[in-house]
Amino acid sequence: MAPDEALSTEARRYAAEARTALRSAGAWLAARPPVAAALLALLALGYAAARLFTALPAGTWPWLGDSVIFEYVGWFLAEGNRLYIDVWEVKPPLAFEVTAVLAVLAGEHVALYHVLNLLVNAVAIAVGAAVAAGLVHDLTGDRLAAVVAGAAPFALPMYFYRALVGFKPKYLVIATGLGCLWLGFRERPLAAGAVSAAAVGFWQFAVVFPCCVVGLCWQTGGRRAASRAVAGGLGAGVVVLLPVLYWGALPAMVAETVLAPLLLTRGQPLLARVSDIGWALGSWAPVALVGVAGIVRHSTAGRLAREWPLLVLVAWFSIQLAALDYDNPPDLFPWLAVVSLGVGLAVADLRGWSDGLAARIPADSATLARTLAAAVLMLAAVAVATMGGFVTGPPRTDPKTYDTTQERALNVSGPDDLDGVERQYVYWNRVPIANCRAFGAANQQRLVRRLGLAEGQRWETAPCGRLGPTWRAVRSEYGPGGGNATRVGHDTQR
Repeated sequence: MAPDEALSTEARRYAAEARTALRSAGAWLAARPPVAAALLALLALGYAAARLFTALPAGTWPWLGDSVIFEYVGWFLAEGNRLYIDVWEVKPPLAFEVTAVLAVLAGEHVALYHVLNLLVNAVAIAVGAAVAAGLVHDLTGDRLAAVVAGAAPFALPMYFYRALVGFKPKYLVIATGLGCLWLGFRERPLAAGAVSAAAVGFWQFAVVFPCCVVGLCWQTGGRRAASRAVAGGLGAGVVVLLPVLYWGALPAMVAETVLAPLLLTRGQPLLARVSDIGWALGSWAPVALVGVAGIVRHSTAGRLAREWPLLVLVAWFSIQLAALDYDNPPDLFPWLAVVSLGVGLAVADLRGWSDGLAARIPADSATLARTLAAAVLMLAAVAVATMGGFVTGPPRTDPKTYDTTQERALNVSGPDDLDGVERQYVYWNRVPIANCRAFGAANQQRLVRRLGLAEGQRWETAPCGRLGPTWRAVRSEYGPGGGNATRVGHDTQR
């Protein structure tokens, strides 16, 4: 055989082996929707990160927004300070415990610490995608629908872009919230209860997850399973609270995370809030309609007895957005993740939807399901490929930035609360804050005045974590004859 013929034969053999390996890998992934969904999520995040960070000069990072608070407070705690006492905070403790651990791991390297926070976001998003796919696959047995459920959130550009800016606990809420639900459906009550408690440790409104888990476990395993779920939740809750107990900050935590939000309700008109939400959804609005329809359809097709938690979750987070807590697009993320489950259910259930249309649409139900799945996946792919520049607005490749190499002479030792630039400065330069209310806002100022904590002095100097005055204000607001006091508006720091 001539040398050229031998090389050609060898090349064909290697090409055939490569094709076989690719087909095997594809078959392996197709049989494991959670793995496929997680891999797609990581690939999308990796592409978006490359697009964003390669366009930025060395030492320049996207403006951290409210992530600067989460990351700064984590470092602040790692330096030996106390949450809720040395720094005022309306969020539960677990997010700050996570960032504090990252700060210890990073040591003196602020950039490394920030990158670790971004990696936590990425892992949480991948886990959330995998869990969403696993849930839909367990409920429907449809592998394509499962992957669509995991990928659908990427059709909203803010969902993946925000993960590249800085630490955001909403991604961990999604991973733990959907995770505990998946464990509940799989009849693992102890683990489901523990993971549901972690969700609440990241966000107060995640309290709906342990409620759903206990109800689901009671339904599938009776009192014993429900008791195991409660035990798992209590055990995890104690672990989360151990640092707070060590700091002696439990009363302060109750004042700031439980009672203060009751005084920080926002009076924005419903129509204005719904309009803001619609604007934030943008091109994701049709996907949202499909998702809500999928959950409602699944709940009315004889499956409500088993799948009621999905209906409860979409209703709860809809109420949260419309009436209780919506300040910026990331507040949509938990609702978006639940509705994405409905998108997967709609793809799987399209055969039932198409029965009445069979005579009028020249396509079988399987083709219609594949078409819907392809449309959602294509919208997500375009959103990632254009960094949100298609339909949804300008691409997110030229964000507001902060140059860490630029020398600044800022005086942050006074009693004033920090402005935007000063917040970035104290974070990137590891500067201790001068008082516990350094990250305060106008709403916190009005709250301090209302509680009478700053009589005759600057409001920033008022002590944090005062349970007594906060409790008295709540009793005055919600007790008999209360409700006439002026509410101070929702805290828009997060």
